[in-house]
Amino acid sequence: MIVDRSKIRRARMASIDRQVRSDMRTSDLVLAVVGVALLGGLCLVGLANWVGAAKGLASMPVPAATELL
Repeated sequence: MIVDRSKIRRARMASIDRQVRSDMRTSDLVLAVVGVALLGGLCLVGLANWVGAAKGLASMPVPAATELL
């Protein structure tokens, strides 16, 4: 049996094309916006935590032997 490879290729490309061109739903867009907002908030909380920890280390008391008078 002879198989026409060009027909198989066209059928595969047509099925992929249908999957790619699926309509974007409003719920997908809302979910993407909420996800980006949550990720941004998580990054801001992490940055605030990191800055707070760095400030806490910088404000530690210096022993009297190392102070310049």
